[in-house]
Amino acid sequence: MKILHVTPTYVPAWRYGGPIVSVHGLCRALVRRGHQVSVYTTTVDGEGELSVPVASAQDVDGVEVSYFRCDGPRRLYWSTGLRRALAGCVRSFQIVHAHACFLLPPTWAARSAAAADVPYVFSPRGMLVPELIAARSGWIKRAWIRGFDARTLREAASVHVTSEREQADLLRVLPSVSRFALVANGVDRPEQTPDRGNRSDGLRVLCLGRINWKKGIDLAIRAIAQVPSASLRLVGNDEENLRPELESLARSLAVTDRLEWSGPLYGHEKDKAYAEADVLLMPSISENFGNSALEAMAAGVPVVTTPEVGASKLVSEADAGLVVERSLSSVVSALKKLAEDSELRAAMSAAGRRAAMDHSWDAQAALMESVYEAAIAEHSRSAA
Repeated sequence: MKILHVTPTYVPAWRYGGPIVSVHGLCRALVRRGHQVSVYTTTVDGEGELSVPVASAQDVDGVEVSYFRCDGPRRLYWSTGLRRALAGCVRSFQIVHAHACFLLPPTWAARSAAAADVPYVFSPRGMLVPELIAARSGWIKRAWIRGFDARTLREAASVHVTSEREQADLLRVLPSVSRFALVANGVDRPEQTPDRGNRSDGLRVLCLGRINWKKGIDLAIRAIAQVPSASLRLVGNDEENLRPELESLARSLAVTDRLEWSGPLYGHEKDKAYAEADVLLMPSISENFGNSALEAMAAGVPVVTTPEVGASKLVSEADAGLVVERSLSSVVSALKKLAEDSELRAAMSAAGRRAAMDHSWDAQAALMESVYEAAIAEHSRSAA
């Protein structure tokens, strides 16, 4: 198949976290399965620009990526070049896959595909959660949904969600959506699994992801304060400048000496962070999936998470960690349980690695391939 993905940001803009990892992981795996995969995206990288050639296809791990500069409202990722490229080239593809809500590139992708009579798949990427919409610019987002995204979802050949949680949240926003395809995110297995053995230096807890208001990092710090044997490593970029507030909280709880701020880590350094951790803690307010949970499982790290994380069902079904209520007492109880039981941690570690083997990117790409094939076939039948 000849497949076009349209996403507001793409590698190497790793600062945007899970969606970047997910879209690139899927695209690479589709290439390995023999498909011709192109990506149209922008050069936006925070307040700056990616240092990449513009408007010509670049090979990124076998994926043909075309980057376009923004020349209009940056908040909406307005790019005249990207819009023109879509209008001129979209009918040369068999399927279009657009990612993210509240932004222009995926909206343009959907409209261009429809105009060219090309089926498209749409991935909201966890953005259609009522509580998250209400928390930040709620009235603007609701207006955008009415004016743009409702139509995009309604006309999509399939709406891709990564978990049952994401689907349920989306239906609370748009109850009329019916054509869903549930394909979870995948994981690249680490080359080596560390042997942690029995140590006496306390429980090393890892929070890995953007330092973001919805990640529940304040809850993680409060929990560490009540588990004297535990230390907490925070890995991720802080674009919202939350660190001063979180450091103040740590000082008030007298746990500053048990916190480590590592900033964002990628590749080998990220793998090393997992290898050095005893537990991954994800007390998020909302995660459509939660890539870190699956990455931790692949690395043999037990996971403590909440039902608000899409991957929590996978963690629970695999016995790869503990899924607990998003409250201080529940998180503290879970951490203490794991701190006191090294055999339980070892069992969860082994279970997580086994479960992660079934969620490789190649396996998830095979599922997405079936979604594309079904969309193309249904589109052909409708046109006949």
